[in-house]
Amino acid sequence: MALSTQALPPQLFRLGRARDAWEFPPWEAADPTTGTFGNRWDDPGSVFRVLYTSSSRLGCYLECLARFRPDPAVVGALAEIVENADELPATATAGTLPGSWLATRRLGTAHFIGPAAAAIGTAHSLSVLNRDLTEVLIDLQLKEVDAAAIRLRVPGRFTQAVSRYVFESVAEDGKLFAGIFYHSRLGDDIHCFALFEGEGRWTINDASSAVVAPDDADLVHALEMLGVTLEVAPGS
Repeated sequence: MALSTQALPPQLFRLGRARDAWEFPPWEAADPTTGTFGNRWDDPGSVFRVLYTSSSRLGCYLECLARFRPDPAVVGALAEIVENADELPATATAGTLPGSWLATRRLGTAHFIGPAAAAIGTAHSLSVLNRDLTEVLIDLQLKEVDAAAIRLRVPGRFTQAVSRYVFESVAEDGKLFAGIFYHSRLGDDIHCFALFEGEGRWTINDASSAVVAPDDADLVHALEMLGVTLEVAPGS
C-alpha cells in the first residue's frame, strides 16, 4: 500500500536567498549537531537537501514571514510600558520585518517536470504512515499520525522522519517521489511542495529569480495577514 500522490503543478514559486532562489542551501550552513537546516522536511540523515516551494507567491511570503509575526504575550507586555521620550528611546514595535532581511531574498519562479509528490495529508497516506512509522511514534512518544501530527513544528524530528520515509519510498507506478505535497499550517488554501534533491526526482525549466519589491502586492497582503510591519530604512 503506497502513499497517495499529487502531481506537480506546472509552475512553482520559492522565496530564496540572494543571487539564485533555486539554489539548495550549502551543507556548510547546516546545524553541526542535527545535520539539518532546522526546517520541517529536512533530511535527518544529511543525505539530501530540500527546496521549499509553493504554488502561489502569497504562500511563499506567508511561510517565510510567519516567524516575524508578533507574539501575543510580547504585544501585551509592550502595551503596558509607559514611554518617556525624554529619558528612553522608543520601544521597538513587535512584529517588524527588517528591510535588510528583504534585501537578501529573491523570489523565484520556475516550471517543473517530474514524477508526482507524496500527498501525505490524505486519509490513505496517514494510515500508511501509522503502519510504517510505529518505531518513530514510540520513540517520540506520539500516539498516532493524524492531520495535526504532520503539521507539528515540535518535535521537528517527526516530520523529518516522515521526509526520510517518503524519500526512500516509491509510488504505485514504481517511480520515486519528487518530494512532499502538504497544506501550509497557515491555511489549507496554501499548497506547498518540499522538493527532494537527487537524480530522477524532477527537472526545472525557465527558472528565474527577481528582487523583492517592498510594494509587491502579495508581500503587502502577507504582511497584513500576519500583522507584520516592514521596516523602511531612513531615506529610502
